[in-house]
Amino acid sequence: MHIDELFSSNIDWALIETHLPDMLRVAMSIKAGRITPSTILNKLGTYSRKNRLYQAFRELGLAIRTGFLLKYLSNEELRRTIQEATNKNESFNAFTKWLSFGSDGIIGENDRERQRKFIKYNHLISNCLIFYNVFA
Repeated sequence: MHIDELFSSNIDWALIETHLPDMLRVAMSIKAGRITPSTILNKLGTYSRKNRLYQAFRELGLAIRTGFLLKYLSNEELRRTIQEATNKNESFNAFTKWLSFGSDGIIGENDRERQRKFIKYNHLISNCLIFYNVFA
């Protein structure tokens, strides 16, 4: 893969600078618990093409992503750590899918609360079996 494919556009630093005070206010409101991240994402995302604050957050996100990609490409240990964590998560997910043998990993409920319970109970049983196998 050619590196130019990963970095396709320039960051609009002027847009970030212009909206930095508003961005900091949003961050402080989230930190203080006055607004949830999901609420602000819904509000900003509604008119994302027109909302300059949303665009400024997007530009900042692109800058952070670019910095991470550069670090990822240059740091073999970071790549190895991420690969190991990904493999563990994939193994756990495969185990929980196997464990929910009655449904083949498919949640047959439309009710969000019941879906959450199914997932939590499945993870609880999975963790109990892992714990038992490690310490028994």
